[in-house]
Amino acid sequence: MLENLCELPFNPSAQRVITKGYLNLQNRTNLLTIEEIQPNEWMDFKLELQPTIYKLKKGDTLRLVLYTTDFEITIRDNTDYQLTVDLAQSSLILPCQKV
Repeated sequence: MLENLCELPFNPSAQRVITKGYLNLQNRTNLLTIEEIQPNEWMDFKLELQPTIYKLKKGDTLRLVLYTTDFEITIRDNTDYQLTVDLAQSSLILPCQKV
């Protein structure tokens, strides 16, 4: 909220980050509600990615990366977290415009 909106820096490589999203699972409903995380239980949540404008070419591959710690911001410990995604119950909606 306090940072200026800016483009992700361009780095020539075979891979490129085109958007990011953040979610604290303890505050998955809203920032003022702390919800408990139960080990080995499924949870439902919605994660919105930051909108960007990016041109993809035919044949390009998109990958979604999930991780438990934002290494740039979060103070982390050595806890061994594991994420499991039920692909049958998951969806990814990508708004796009053909040109």
